[in-house]
Amino acid sequence: MIVMKFGGTSIQDATSIERVVDIIKARAHLGPVIVVSAMGKTTRALLDIAERATRGERAVARGRLEELKGYHVALMRALQTDDALPRVEEYFHDIEQLIDGLAILRELTLRGRDRIASYGELISSVIVTEALRRGGLDAVWLDARQFMITDEHHTRARPLMDIARARIIEHLRPCLRAGRIPVTQGYIGATPHGVTTTLGFEGSDYSAAIIGAALEAEDIQIWTDVHGIMTADPAILPDARTIKAISFLEAKELTHFGAKVLHPSTLFPADEKAIPVHIYNSRRPDGPGTVIAATAPPTRSIIKSIAYKKPVALVTVTARHASSSPRFFKTVFEAVERAQLHLYLAMTTGTRIVLVVDPSESVEALTIDLEPEASVAMVSDQAIVSLVGEHLHQHPALLRHVVQAIGDLHVRAVSHGASEHSLVLILQATAVDEAVRRLHDVLFRDVDPEMFY
Repeated sequence: MIVMKFGGTSIQDATSIERVVDIIKARAHLGPVIVVSAMGKTTRALLDIAERATRGERAVARGRLEELKGYHVALMRALQTDDALPRVEEYFHDIEQLIDGLAILRELTLRGRDRIASYGELISSVIVTEALRRGGLDAVWLDARQFMITDEHHTRARPLMDIARARIIEHLRPCLRAGRIPVTQGYIGATPHGVTTTLGFEGSDYSAAIIGAALEAEDIQIWTDVHGIMTADPAILPDARTIKAISFLEAKELTHFGAKVLHPSTLFPADEKAIPVHIYNSRRPDGPGTVIAATAPPTRSIIKSIAYKKPVALVTVTARHASSSPRFFKTVFEAVERAQLHLYLAMTTGTRIVLVVDPSESVEALTIDLEPEASVAMVSDQAIVSLVGEHLHQHPALLRHVVQAIGDLHVRAVSHGASEHSLVLILQATAVDEAVRRLHDVLFRDVDPEMFY
């Protein structure tokens, strides 16, 4: 069996959904499980509506909700999936009641955000299920909250893997054995007590990987609006190439350092079970896409892709007194854990540690915790640029080429050797586009046609 996840742009209108139905029909013999995101930009629209209601803009929120409902109803009528209309209208009625409550309470908790956001996937999955049925497929709608069991960390919930795995097998395997096509939601789950949670933005990829690993799928397919993993962000470089194959280790580095084609956690369940992950373009379903597997074919190209993350903040922790490095490191990282800072990267010297974090993070707790042993300083509006490939430590000339290409862009820090799969640069966020263009020009002059297309 296979898992097929379709992102929001792949189901954003009637034409897109009809294309998705054809894609699934062509693979129905493989025993697919279908995982869908919310349609288009529905999730962000729902959260915007909730925030407006919380600010007291009740009429505006109601108006935006009517527009969102109109978008979905028009799409359903174009697909002739009117049988699903009562259920969709019921969901919108639920949202309306939540909005009215927010307008009175003037408070939007993280738990409330999860509940509002979940309706995007619930609605889209009902519509896609009905579209598949109209297309002649025996599709069955399943509520992911019955089996994607998570902790209570709202908006960034972590699946409780043992429970989730058992529930996935319990709910999905009988459908597959009966020859039916399960359709469920990505991104959403529930606590053991049934409270709705979400896995974080773009979490549908992660949902698909968890389901695939639990069912020991032969393949996990991520269907999106790009051809696969690119050599660089096509928004910066329209002529960026697509990578045919990449290893799990390389792909993990890319997603960690900002590549948006996959949710960062997606690859771990697949890698653990040695299940390949394919990324395909739903607008060109016959294209080769990108395959992510345990190993990738050898290539003469040193770098596979350039990723970036911006903005980030640099937090520099400097020891106030002479101290042994191991003790200083232990003190700082224990304080980081207590402050619950999410680290993208850490670079160390004997008496200084540079932490790269999200700019929204507060370092006040860290500063207080480390007094009087260390000083803490924060610089915002920075960015990470990461060059990803295999065995980069075997190419000592790489750093020289990088410095020659972007040395005048005031690189603040370089991490080379901490990972054999990446070379990481820290620079001003405003310099990212120029840095990516220059680096791509230098590193991809002679591309290997066996690896890129």
